[in-house]
Amino acid sequence: MADQIIEPSGPRNSWDRRQTESHRAWTAFVFFRDSTDRKLKTVAETLKPPCSVANVSRWCLRHQWQARASDWDTHLDEEQRAELSRGRVARRRKQLQFASALQSIAASALRQIQARIEQRLPVDMAPEQVAGFLKLADQLEASAFGPEREHRWTKIVVQVGEYPSEQAYEDELMNRADLPGESA
Repeated sequence: MADQIIEPSGPRNSWDRRQTESHRAWTAFVFFRDSTDRKLKTVAETLKPPCSVANVSRWCLRHQWQARASDWDTHLDEEQRAELSRGRVARRRKQLQFASALQSIAASALRQIQARIEQRLPVDMAPEQVAGFLKLADQLEASAFGPEREHRWTKIVVQVGEYPSEQAYEDELMNRADLPGESA
């Protein structure tokens, strides 16, 4: 017996056409779902030929247009957020490709400059370019080591028992007779 794929008989999504929904009611729902104001009067007037507001209202209640339109809005919002997320990922990927290409160009230029220096040939660089290299080198080094924090020391005071000071605690320890190696 061959495998058979059985499609569900009902709609896959709440905003899809229902089996009990006539073509005209479905068309009215689509107008309602896609309109900016979602007014039944506007839907009734938009249908060709126009329909009574009372009839559109019955369709609205019978086929739960409000909930289906809300589900549609949620679906569109999820799709839009997913598209935006894909766009951000693509943009980051593109930025990383540009950064990598620029790093390759810069590395090549640095090798050429280094070779000229090793050969004791003049390097045609303006002071601003040298300053730019130094600034960039500093930024790269800082980025590699992480942000520098101020050199602060934290004093941690641990109070053991009811001793008013660290010295009082140490004095008490020295005077105890029950310490190992101590004799009374």
